[in-house]
Amino acid sequence: MAGIITARTGAAGLPVEQGYTIGFAVLAVALLCAGIAGLAVPNLHTQDTGGRLADADNAELGYVAAAPADVRGR
Repeated sequence: MAGIITARTGAAGLPVEQGYTIGFAVLAVALLCAGIAGLAVPNLHTQDTGGRLADADNAELGYVAAAPADVRGR
């Protein structure tokens, strides 16, 4: 936005109004593109995963013992 605004300056060295108009138009187009891209992201929470116990065959992996607090052997 800053590059677009300052691309054209007036006699006093200040940006002209047209730079702001073009800059906000570019931001509006970028916002629309981001919204469309956001709608294209798949919603993984609505897919059927086989139920609550679909991964129960790997449940024992949650019971792996943690390392002791003092690993220096005291």
